[in-house]
Parts: sequence; structure tokens; C-alpha cells
Amino acid sequence: MSLEIGLVNGFLLMTCLFSSTAMFIKDLSTLWNLRLTAARGGIRSAWEGNRLHVAAGLLTMTVLVAGMYLLFHYLFSYLTGIEGGSYAFGATLAGRLLTMSLMAFGVFIAVSALISGGGYLYVANSCRDNVSVIQ
Repeated sequence: MSLEIGLVNGFLLMTCLFSSTAMFIKDLSTLWNLRLTAARGGIRSAWEGNRLHVAAGLLTMTVLVAGMYLLFHYLFSYLTGIEGGSYAFGATLAGRLLTMSLMAFGVFIAVSALISGGGYLYVANSCRDNVSVIQ
């Protein structure tokens, strides 16, 4: 008797899980569509008011991204091409370079967060009303 009840409860649980998963995926896709629609609207409104600024920003970002890609492609292809005896010495150097650059980026982010947090913490109460902070 308990085996039958366990099987029925297991079937009901699986049915609820699969139906809720389908609803979750549907809700997730609806949220994604709303976010895309909002992004399109934001881009359209920015384009209508400041066409020259948006075009200059896109050109600048294209040049920066292409330049960074070419720089890192050249650097990592050079480093991975170095052979150091029985193992690939360049791959180790490339890994170390990538690790150190990510660590430096993390340190910059941490110091920036400490400076801005400390600045907000120690601002006088009379000045705090005049400071606009996004919450």
C-alpha cells in the first residue's frame, strides 16, 4: 500500500516539476523579450536625439575593440609560439599574463569600491542631502 502511495506521490511531484519548469521557461522568455524591447527603445531614443554622438561613440568603441583584439591576438600568439624544451613554455607565460591582468583588474575594482564606499561613509550629514546616490 505504501509503495503505491509513494509511486503516486512521485508521479504527482514529477508532473508538478515539469509543468512548473515549462512555466518558468515561458516566464523567462517573456522577461527576456521585455528587456530586449526596452533596450531597443532606449537605443532608438538615444539615436533620435544625438545621432552624431551615438555614431562617434560606436566608431570609438569599434576602433578600441578591434585594437584590443589585434593587440592581444598578437601577444598571445607570440607567447604560445615560444617553445621551452620539452613543454610549451609560451602557454605557461600566456596563462601567467592572463592571470596577472585579471588580478590587477580585480585590485583596481576593489580599490575603487573602497574609495567610493569610504567617501560616502564619511560625507557629512549636511552634504549627504545634496549628493545624488543611486539606490
